[in-house]
Amino acid sequence: MPLGAFKTALLGAAGGGADYVWDPIGFVHTSGSTGDGTPTNFQFNNIPQDYKHLVLQMGMHMGSTSGVVKLTLNGTTTSNNYWGRSDYVNDTSQSFYGTNGNQPYFYGWFGGWDGFVNTATSVAYHGWTMFMDYSDSSCVTTVRSQSMYPLNPNSYYSYSSYNGTYNLESAVTSLQISNANYFGQNCIMSLYGLRVE
Repeated sequence: MPLGAFKTALLGAAGGGADYVWDPIGFVHTSGSTGDGTPTNFQFNNIPQDYKHLVLQMGMHMGSTSGVVKLTLNGTTTSNNYWGRSDYVNDTSQSFYGTNGNQPYFYGWFGGWDGFVNTATSVAYHGWTMFMDYSDSSCVTTVRSQSMYPLNPNSYYSYSSYNGTYNLESAVTSLQISNANYFGQNCIMSLYGLRVE
């Protein structure tokens, strides 16, 4: 998706007609070009608190073994703190819906149900996740995510959307993304802050 169209869709999701400025906060990536990459855990710490929203953009590959990809905020891994709903469709016209509450992490946010389950090592994943009002300690943080990836590189593709909430009224100061097994190499996650101009 062209960057202009991506921003239009994303800011439409954020609501309102305000003009947003995107400031890069940081990025993390895996090493090398083939095989399993390191690290298997990504972190963004000491996130600045002077933005309205955060956006995490991702270009990913899986490693040699499929795994559960978990997203947590502020290092919190207590059940009941994460709630979400994942919906996805593919070109076989199938739709799957699930409400995932009472979890110790955002379940299903990475596409489909719970990460790259049973997908080939060559799968390329592209997506973004938005953290709305992340710095407001008087409300919960809303999380929205969209992604696209092939369930089978030679067969059909999947489009996934996710809506969730972090059920603690606290500012988000850190993000943790972990894989139960391996990310592939040449993966990158970039974090941006959105401020109203």
